[in-house]
Amino acid sequence: MSDRNRLRMSKDFWLYEGECHGENCCGHAVIVVPRLWRLLQKLRDHLGRPLSPTCVFRCPIHNASAEVGGHWNSDHLRGEAADLPCPPNLCAREFADVCLEVGFPRVGYYPEKRIVHASIHTRPGYVRLWRGGD
Repeated sequence: MSDRNRLRMSKDFWLYEGECHGENCCGHAVIVVPRLWRLLQKLRDHLGRPLSPTCVFRCPIHNASAEVGGHWNSDHLRGEAADLPCPPNLCAREFADVCLEVGFPRVGYYPEKRIVHASIHTRPGYVRLWRGGD
């Protein structure tokens, strides 16, 4: 973690939590979209327990890597989504419902991986809740 990204985004989140985790790509760049961080804090407050995103921003190089295999138009490329591990007491679908309840407009869930993709980006014609393949 660089000192540059050691800034508070909210009461419980730090900027470094949103940086690209790729190696040999962008030097851990980050794009800040305040609405995403407000909703993450709201979700954390609702859960009453720590919440650590595994991915927020991905640079185009990391997104296209074999490790990630991200969609060419991924919300992560714009810092508009967070991938979140499920709390121990919730399955992926239940956690996705909680994300919708606190205000995320579009949520995907991966039952086998126990990960939820919570997005602030809305797209005409896209469903609000979707199940990802594992």
